[in-house]
Amino acid sequence: MKNTFHKTTLVLTICWIKSFTLFSQFLPPVIIDSIHQNSGFMYDLKTGDLNDDGLTDIITARGNPNRIEIYYNAGNDLYDGPMQLSYGAGLPRGLTISDVNLDGLNDIIFITDSGNVKYLLQHPFGFNDPVIIDENREIQSFGAILSEDLDGDDIEDLIVLEHIHPTLYQHRSDGSYAPAKIMIDSSDFSEIYSICTGKFNGDNLKDITFGGGGYHVYFNEGAMNFSLDSNYFETLIFGLEAKDFDQNGRDDLLLKSSAVFKTILSDDSGTFTEKTNFNPSNVSYTDFKPIIVNGDAHPDVAAIYNQLDNVVWFENDGNGKFSDEKIIASFKGIFLSRMDVADMNGDGLEDLIYGGISLLAISLQENPLSLNNISTHSIDVFPVPAINEINISITPENVESLQIFNYMGKLQCAVIRDNKINISELTSGTYFLKWSTKQQSGILSFSKIAGN
Repeated sequence: MKNTFHKTTLVLTICWIKSFTLFSQFLPPVIIDSIHQNSGFMYDLKTGDLNDDGLTDIITARGNPNRIEIYYNAGNDLYDGPMQLSYGAGLPRGLTISDVNLDGLNDIIFITDSGNVKYLLQHPFGFNDPVIIDENREIQSFGAILSEDLDGDDIEDLIVLEHIHPTLYQHRSDGSYAPAKIMIDSSDFSEIYSICTGKFNGDNLKDITFGGGGYHVYFNEGAMNFSLDSNYFETLIFGLEAKDFDQNGRDDLLLKSSAVFKTILSDDSGTFTEKTNFNPSNVSYTDFKPIIVNGDAHPDVAAIYNQLDNVVWFENDGNGKFSDEKIIASFKGIFLSRMDVADMNGDGLEDLIYGGISLLAISLQENPLSLNNISTHSIDVFPVPAINEINISITPENVESLQIFNYMGKLQCAVIRDNKINISELTSGTYFLKWSTKQQSGILSFSKIAGN
């Protein structure tokens, strides 16, 4: 039977959490699950809508005992779960969600350290038994798995990172996967620990970067073909993420080497230049993700580390340089190992989801306009992102007023009795549109970007 956990669970389970400290920018942590002390190391954590209800669910991969768990988002900081899925032998090293059979429902694809790449196919009443994607290939050591559209057909393909054999699986239109395509021979590099994708050279195709003994960039040539563009050899790379940190329209690299973060910026041709190092606490972070924290459209960085059990973020100045760390929450006695970023409450702001041996929690971004307290209506704002003008899907004669506020809640501009508003003078970033009619009112978030 499913259990329902919500933020008041903290009162019931404080015995497992020695203490936590809350800092600004984020609300108090929503403790989803802390009942199962020593519940097994968390090898992976992903978010996505599994039951097509428009809410973001949480999926974790744990060991001891080996299992995949689902926490269904019920809204209002309530989560049903965990629902445990069995799959056979092996530690669940990594997982991703993707619509395998193209039926409109996301399925779970996962890898273990003793077996094949498998998927759990979802149907309206649960999940089927695991299905092996590649019967002819059994690899003993896995690292990570990503689902990305690599060939431009709007169907997600698979990238499987094994210690020395990164492999691609093209997703066909009939729901099957093409035979494995090994990207790198074992003689090319001695070890590979991490992987990310990004649009680095302006051709709008997803390129791939591997990290291990340096980082190695492969440009996408289309039709699942990749060419090695550059090798950058330096100290061991244990983590990679890609995002446009300097706002030049090209994704950049963020890498973790030992206890140091580095931003590697890409120019118009996809050439990388090391920009800055940061990590003032000089501790070993277990996971990190790009996240927009302060509504300025500049991707910041959030991280967790186990030595001090802290969740932190580094602010981006818009040029790929980052501030000293700012603490989001501090847990004592909890080993944090994995995190993800997603909008968990539908307010348009990115939130943090993180967990470890005996904890699964969310830190929601604090919304200055209290969007969580406003009922939802079938009102749309368009275009998104916007450049010069914002419209809402109400006829002008029914609109009393439109007001735009910045992330700090300061009024930027307003109109009365109109369903559109000029935003050409606003700087790029995240804003909130407050609309009012004689019958109701509400707030919608939108992004403003610079015009060409």
